[in-house]
Amino acid sequence: MGAGRARAFACPFHGWTYDSRDGRLLSRPNACDGFASTDPADHGLRSLAAGEASGLIVVDPKRGAPSVDVAAWLSSLSEEIDSNGYADFVPFAEQTDRFEGNWKLLLETFFESYHVFSLHRESLAPQYLGIAASAHGFGPHNRLVVPMKSILDLDGRAEPDRDLFEHAVVQYFLAPDRILSHYHGVLAISRFRPISPGETEVTQALFTRGPVASDAQRARLAEQFVFANGITGTEDYPEAARVHASLRSDRVEHTLFGRNEAGCVLFHDALARALAPA
Repeated sequence: MGAGRARAFACPFHGWTYDSRDGRLLSRPNACDGFASTDPADHGLRSLAAGEASGLIVVDPKRGAPSVDVAAWLSSLSEEIDSNGYADFVPFAEQTDRFEGNWKLLLETFFESYHVFSLHRESLAPQYLGIAASAHGFGPHNRLVVPMKSILDLDGRAEPDRDLFEHAVVQYFLAPDRILSHYHGVLAISRFRPISPGETEVTQALFTRGPVASDAQRARLAEQFVFANGITGTEDYPEAARVHASLRSDRVEHTLFGRNEAGCVLFHDALARALAPA
């Protein structure tokens, strides 16, 4: 989720370099003619289907299709994502950590706000309602609106005076592994990569609408990034690890989701459809 420009990519293993535009193999340093019998044209980077729309770049790891229709992949969520103007957002900070727990359990903490009043009693509960969040499914994806207590102040205001992103966190789950959290003019993206059934690598990045304009804004955003990562890293993800340990005991026959945890239900329904026999 980083940003930058490079004329070529270098493999850290042997230092082979590839053209960033078309993936051609450019050099094989210190090879000592070990590959003299091979044609460099046969060993460039493999191309994958990709598409760009609404500020998102989507890559299909399966080879074959020439491109990805991002709007079709987003299903009926496409128009809403496009209206959020993510093409204007720029990266501010990024951090990658590893946590114990299955990747699905770490993701589930984003799919309901029922736990806020208890798990986040001191950190988030004073600002958030911690009640049922509005959840809607869009194909394999879903959207969850987590309201802050200030949203109650919007009652009676005219429509132009209502800015949802100032009074709620709007979270988009883009299958299979991304959470886009939009609030207060920033976008936080979390990516979950399973290392093993019991360990997950999480990359969390913060984006701003346009470049940072002042040192004061930069300091505020840096503090916000540290705070948000602290909440998930010391409260949400450790709790997911404890849940994972309980499930591994084989003494938990089933788990129960309430109607106030509709996001979790949408997630597992989408997983069941994706994993169903063809």
